[in-house]
Amino acid sequence: MLVAALSLLVLPCSVARAQWLGGVGEDARVMPRGTVRVTVEGQLSHYDERYDAAGERVPVAGALADADLSAAAMPVLQPLQAQAAALGVGDLRLTLGRLDVAADVSRAEIPVRFDVGLGARLQLSATIPYVQTHVAVRAGLNPNASEGNLGINPALAGGDAMARNDQVVSQLRAAAAALRAQLDGCATGAGAPACADPEAASALATSAEAYAASVAVIYGGSDGAGSAVVPIQVSDAGAAVLARLGELRTQLATYGITGIDPEAAPVGAVAPLTLPDLQQLLAAPGLGLERLRNVSRYGIGDVEVGARFALRELPLPVADAPRPALAWRATLGALVRLGTGRPDDPANLLDVGIGDGQHDVELSALADLFAGRLGTSVVARYGMQLADERELRVPAGEEVVIPASATLTTVSRDLGDYVELELTPRYALTHFLGVAAHYRFRAKGADRYTSAGDGADPAALARLGAGTESREQILGGGLVLSTLAAVAAGEMRTPLEVWYRHTVTIAGRGTTAVHAQRDEVALRVYLDIFGGARRR
Repeated sequence: MLVAALSLLVLPCSVARAQWLGGVGEDARVMPRGTVRVTVEGQLSHYDERYDAAGERVPVAGALADADLSAAAMPVLQPLQAQAAALGVGDLRLTLGRLDVAADVSRAEIPVRFDVGLGARLQLSATIPYVQTHVAVRAGLNPNASEGNLGINPALAGGDAMARNDQVVSQLRAAAAALRAQLDGCATGAGAPACADPEAASALATSAEAYAASVAVIYGGSDGAGSAVVPIQVSDAGAAVLARLGELRTQLATYGITGIDPEAAPVGAVAPLTLPDLQQLLAAPGLGLERLRNVSRYGIGDVEVGARFALRELPLPVADAPRPALAWRATLGALVRLGTGRPDDPANLLDVGIGDGQHDVELSALADLFAGRLGTSVVARYGMQLADERELRVPAGEEVVIPASATLTTVSRDLGDYVELELTPRYALTHFLGVAAHYRFRAKGADRYTSAGDGADPAALARLGAGTESREQILGGGLVLSTLAAVAAGEMRTPLEVWYRHTVTIAGRGTTAVHAQRDEVALRVYLDIFGGARRR
């Protein structure tokens, strides 16, 4: 009978009235031959903070939570910063402004597990999880409308702005050509003003040409559309651009060159960037990123297949025999976790995947210790995360917050191996109801990234793994409603367990550790499908 088989799963204490109850997490049970246990869980976790390398809690959005979008944070702006030096803003930091992002992450998982007893203390298992992740994103840019000095380029819309930029470019180029003509005449003894100091005149002509070239490249004109963003007209950068043009006009006038209209000036942006402006820039070529908005992923997560072997089992109850004051059982386990879950998307700065996308091998040792109504489960695990290859954006510097699309590189990835230790004390209030506490410690090694053959910078690859060595401590408790003891006592016929557990991360260190709260509800049903439980 299935009743006899299930009696192996519980300790026989005083006619089941002081029965130890399982449930509330993992224990060392191995299904008897012919018994199938089906477990359906509902798991929901939430977090909006993670830990840094020093163990401090920081926003899960990381550097995006409070980012100054300068060329250091957005390398796509570096050519603009370099070109702007000729416009007189080389000493100023060009920036789109201050970005403020908050993210709340929810992960819902419904794993369905099948445990099948094959006899000789052997059990095979398979777990298929359905996973959904959701990141709720709140983003703001330039909340005071004064943090940035770059805005949308008016010349992108064509019209008058393009013509006015062309006017500056053509007048400066004509002035530089006139100055160089004076210098060319110096060899013939002409008394042009430039001949008094040819070096200074030549340098001025070069500066005028560089200014004209930068206006054409940044602001745009007949030579091209220009940059997507330009200095704001009334900002410090815009003032520096106009001041430098005024200096050139004044200096050229000392050589008798007055063809630059005092009203001529490149057309700057009228206002700082707004969040919709930034969203368009993120999606544009050069960045190719998804917009900062809520993102959901769902599908089959990382499937597990495994086996257990019971080193020591519990004895069957014998009528009128003395009850042991202390009993224990122990089990060894192994599983392979397949990388069937889709990992996070490198084109989304805030995405959370439904899996790691790579394979793991995990070994475990489990033991249960019983004394009357009290039982304790101890679980130790060691996981080896196998190397794989992925396409990732490899930041060019430590300050990079929004990497360019050109940094998308195929790399070899070896996530750090991990060790876990769980302790779950349980107490049977009745032979139906029990309570449990739970403690888990997890330590993971640093992730390692190396080039997959396309010459990625080793220093940049090392930054991907910086701070990923992690430690986590998790504490919680729960309740279990179980009919196993009642079935063993002959009071009920349907063996099942229902349990609930709540846990919270109480301490952590490392960028892969999150400060999460987690709720779990599970239903376990035991089925004598193969009739093997009649063996005793």
